[in-house]
Amino acid sequence: MIKDIRECAIYYLLDDAADWTTGIYAKSVLNGPNAYEKRNDYQNGWNDAIKYVQKKSMAVHDWYRNLSAGQKLALEDLLLDSESLFIHWDDEINKVHVELNMNDTFGYCADGEELKVEDFEMASKLYKQFGSAGLTAFVAQKRNADPLKKLVNEEYKEAREYLKKLNV
Repeated sequence: MIKDIRECAIYYLLDDAADWTTGIYAKSVLNGPNAYEKRNDYQNGWNDAIKYVQKKSMAVHDWYRNLSAGQKLALEDLLLDSESLFIHWDDEINKVHVELNMNDTFGYCADGEELKVEDFEMASKLYKQFGSAGLTAFVAQKRNADPLKKLVNEEYKEAREYLKKLNV
């Protein structure tokens, strides 16, 4: 049961790829007097797609429910406050991937960095304290690399110093 507006927003963000109001075609329908018409290939494909999206959505919700309270709060903060987070469900290995968007940060290209569950709280803290420069510093520390020069500002430098002091 959803308890408050914040949790409602989180569920919406986790569920944005699934539309629970989308209909499923019945196995057969009454068409004319006592005549049944079976689903066609299009209708079967539609049903398979809707069930697939719902399966992914349930898996992501289950994953979210199993996070610790601190991890949930940190993830919620990052989802609601930053535009740098993507959540992907990988069917092949039944795992959620949370990724920080690092496009045009370390090079002029599409880029991302996996954010592990155990790092949610640190990433959230860095974002709250230093903004997107904190997330950039976090990834730079993990990669042992610096971002593009145009992104090396005072906030970034402060975030890197903060991480060094923590010995992260």
